[in-house]
Amino acid sequence: MNLLAQFFGLLALCSIVTAMQIKDKNRSLVAIGLANLFFAINFLLLEAYSGSVVCFLAVIQAIVFYTYNKKGKEIPKYIVALFVIAILIAGVYSYSNIYSIFPLIASMLNIFGMYTKNMKVFRIINLVISMSWIIYDIVSGAYTSLLSHLISLTSVIIAIIRYDIKKANKE
Repeated sequence: MNLLAQFFGLLALCSIVTAMQIKDKNRSLVAIGLANLFFAINFLLLEAYSGSVVCFLAVIQAIVFYTYNKKGKEIPKYIVALFVIAILIAGVYSYSNIYSIFPLIASMLNIFGMYTKNMKVFRIINLVISMSWIIYDIVSGAYTSLLSHLISLTSVIIAIIRYDIKKANKE
C-alpha cells in the first residue's frame, strides 16, 4: 500500500465531508475542488489513471463553475458541453477495464451536480457519485479513498436528512 497515496485520500476525505455539510454553493465548490485535487493525486500515485484524469478535470471544472457562480452568472451550456466532451475523451484515453467506467459516470454526474443551483438535487447527485466511486476505490486499492467515499456517502445522507427531509417535514 502506497502510504503517500493513502495520505492524499485522507486529505480528500476531509475536504469532501466538509463540502457536503456546507450550505453555500460557492464554498462547497471550493471544498469539492480541493477534494478532487487530493483524489487525483491519490489515484495517480496508485496508477489508477481513469480516476486520476477525471479528478484533475473536476478540479478545473470546480474552478470554472465557482467563477461563474461567484459572479452570479449562469454557466454557459457550451462550457458544460466542453466538460462532457473532455471527460468522454479522458475516459476513452484512460480506459483499462470495465471498472474504468465508474469514474466516468461519477464525473458526468459531477458536471450536472456543479451546474445545478438546487442544493437538494446537488446532494442527490452526490449520493450516486459516492456509490460510483466506492466501486472504483475497491477495485483500484484506493483504501483511504474508499473510506472517504463511504464517509462522504454517509455525509450526503446526513445532509439530505438535515436540509431536505427535515426541512420538508417542517413545511
